[in-house]
Parts: sequence; C-alpha cells; structure tokens
Amino acid sequence: MKYPLVISIILSYLAVSTFCGYDSSEEDVEELTLFRKSGTLSPSTFYFENNQARELKLKECNYDKILVNSFMYIRNLKEIEIDRSTIGEITEGSFSGCDHLKEITIKNSKIDILNPRTFSGLSKIKKLKIKTTNIGDIKAKMFSNCSSLEELVCEECNIENIEPDSMVGLNKLRELDLQKNAIKKFSFAKLPNMPNLKKINLSNNPLTDLDVTDIKTKCPSLESIKLKGVNLAQSVKQQLESLNIKIKKS
Repeated sequence: MKYPLVISIILSYLAVSTFCGYDSSEEDVEELTLFRKSGTLSPSTFYFENNQARELKLKECNYDKILVNSFMYIRNLKEIEIDRSTIGEITEGSFSGCDHLKEITIKNSKIDILNPRTFSGLSKIKKLKIKTTNIGDIKAKMFSNCSSLEELVCEECNIENIEPDSMVGLNKLRELDLQKNAIKKFSFAKLPNMPNLKKINLSNNPLTDLDVTDIKTKCPSLESIKLKGVNLAQSVKQQLESLNIKIKKS
C-alpha cells in the first residue's frame, strides 16, 4: 500500500509550509514588507513568501549580511527599498537574479561593508538612490555597466573621491545627484562618456576645484549644474556660461 507514504508526504509538506509562514491560499500582493527582521538575508528568506510581489521594503531591519541572489525568488520584483536599517555586509551579486528589477533605494541606513561591485552590471536598473547612508568613496566599477540607468543619486553618503572608471557604461544616465558629500575636487575630464546626462547636482560639497575641461566632449547633452552652497571661481562660471550650461544655486 502506497497510501500511507503519500499521506505522510502531504503532511510533511503542510508542516513545513506552516513552519515557514507560507499560506498557499494567500492572494498575490503588490508590496511585501519586512519590518524589524534580523539574521542573514538569503534566497531562502523569500522561498515561501509571495513571489508575485512587485515592491519589497526592508524597514528597521538588522541583517548581518545580504547574500548573493537574495531576491531571486521574487520573480516579478521591480522595486527594493531599504529604510532605517543596519546591514553588516552587502555582497557582490546581492541584487542579481531579479530580471525585472527597475529601482533600488537605500536611505537612512547603516552599511558596514558594501562590496564595491554590489551594483555593477545591473543592466535593467533605471533608478538607483542612496541617501543619508555612508558608503564612502565611489570605487572602481561601482556603478559600471548599469546600461539602463537613468537616475543615480548618492546624497549625503560621505563621498570624497570618485574613481575614474566607476561609472563606465552609463550611456542612458540623465541625472546625477552627488549633493551633501565631502567632494573637494571634481573633474569632468575624469568621467566616462555620458552622452545623455542633462543634470548634475554638486550642491553643498566643499568644492575647491571644479574642472570643466572636456565637459562638452564627455557630457554633450548637459544643460545644468546645481551648485547651492558652492563658491564657484569666476573663470569656471564664465566657461560654463560660454557653453550655455545653466548654474543653479537653489
């Protein structure tokens, strides 16, 4: 008789499903929120969760590590937001495996170790926003080959240096926001070609040297630079005005 074996398998499945908090009758949801969770974030975290969610929020969580492919089982995920959370380490490939992911937002959080290539190669991402979160300098290849990226925000992230090849391949980037950092020197000559970049925000940085050499070669579509709280040298201002690039102070 095979019936006892079949019944045993079914009961085992139900027991595992109940233990993991999975409800097969649960309706599909647009948003999935993890609130004040801790431990290690990994693919198994979401194995029994609703994999049809399009938006995931981690709020006030305390994870020691986010592992590679952690979000791969949420197949239709389009947005990830990490807010007021503490993360020990975000590893390379943490956001890989999300074929539909369009936007990542990290704000008001603490990250002890951010792998320099965490975001590199996310070819479908259109918006990447990091705010009030200390990531330190922008390292080599940190945002490279995010070929669909249109908006990159690194606001109040304690950035002082930007390595020359950190943004290679951002051919669709339209807005770059680097306000409220510790940038003292900024050179357009050291940027890769960004043919569609229209706006850049360097406000509230302790800029003492703004090199606009090759600005039209590297960023031919640039329309405006926001420089609130920055004392711009008269010679630089004249160069920008001659190129019809607006200087915004508010």
